[in-house]
Amino acid sequence: MTLFRKNKTAPESLGRTLRLFATGLAFGGLLVWTFLAQPYRLIINYTASEPEGLYLLHRLGAAALRRGELVSFRYEAPWPVPPYTAYPNGTGFLKRIAGQPGDRVTSTHGRYVLTTTDGQTVSLGTALTQTPLGVPVPYRAHYRGAPIPAGHYYMVGDGNPESYDSRYYGLIPRSRITGTAQPLWTW
Repeated sequence: MTLFRKNKTAPESLGRTLRLFATGLAFGGLLVWTFLAQPYRLIINYTASEPEGLYLLHRLGAAALRRGELVSFRYEAPWPVPPYTAYPNGTGFLKRIAGQPGDRVTSTHGRYVLTTTDGQTVSLGTALTQTPLGVPVPYRAHYRGAPIPAGHYYMVGDGNPESYDSRYYGLIPRSRITGTAQPLWTW
């Protein structure tokens, strides 16, 4: 039995270094895959249109979206951004799908009504003419009862009449929807 380590030769030392490098590379790749390639991520909602809290976002696959689902999407302003909105283009929004392809939305004097494909009528609220801070709203989406086209959705906030939703920025194409959301902890 030897009490001291034997000096390694150059080839043994190089082999050990290569094994360590390969192990580190594999571990690093696993970390990247775990946090970037997984079909979910955590998001925090801090606006009043949906309950504030922590949500699990499931990345969108080929599955069909349905009325009532909570989704995340990338916002695009229908007008030049400053100074009308505090949200830059590309901001992630969390809203519920109210209207899906084939449903009809009408707006009369700022009041919005949804008629589903099976004939149910749902009030979507009245659009504000100014923000809660008194700034005039420069744009409201106008709907004349034509069917919502394939691949587009009408979004609303849950129970908040001041929600910044499809009454103002219009229909959201599926290509901007990033996933479905599930509340984990809300306050």
